[in-house]
Amino acid sequence: MIEINLPGQPDLSLIDKIPWMDLHHAYGTAIDVPDQLRSVLDPDPEKRRSVFYSFTCNLFHQGSVYPATIPAIEVLQQLLRYQDVPDKAKILETLLAFAIGFPDDIEGNVEVSDFVTARLDDEQEETRGEDAEASECYLAVGAGVPLYEALLQDSDPRTVIAASYVLAFFPAHACRSFHALLETAQNESQHDFVRSSALMACSNLGDVAD
Repeated sequence: MIEINLPGQPDLSLIDKIPWMDLHHAYGTAIDVPDQLRSVLDPDPEKRRSVFYSFTCNLFHQGSVYPATIPAIEVLQQLLRYQDVPDKAKILETLLAFAIGFPDDIEGNVEVSDFVTARLDDEQEETRGEDAEASECYLAVGAGVPLYEALLQDSDPRTVIAASYVLAFFPAHACRSFHALLETAQNESQHDFVRSSALMACSNLGDVAD
């Protein structure tokens, strides 16, 4: 089980271990990304809002991802483990965008498993450029599924709703995620919005979990 709600300040040492000078995003060398990632912890909500917007300009520009997007995923996942990190729901939404693009671009009745298979086919064919990076991002975000399952126990309803939404897009982990989501949906102490969000995620994963 992934440990969450860790006390104290998040360990940001991973940021300094990543060769950002060798990576690029939509506007060139990713030298601005370390400071942006640290700004996710800024006490000023307006500054945090600004940095999440900046991710849509460089790491996730118009739905595209880049080599610098991939290591940023692990840093954001690490932040989710700490109790006092703000805007966890926004971090989860950002991770999902890195994984699948804009959810609104997916047509209403699309089968999630078919969508994911298409993403993984790109990798199996060893495609280059944007398609390969999109697959790497999907797999990197998917590696955090145990963390998102643990966040279903978070005290903030917005975090639980966001975690449920993310889990709905990773059917490869459905056998375990489905049961964690179902427990959340059946928990009468949870807000109705939380329970309905978990139930909707279950409905996306149900066929795979069976």
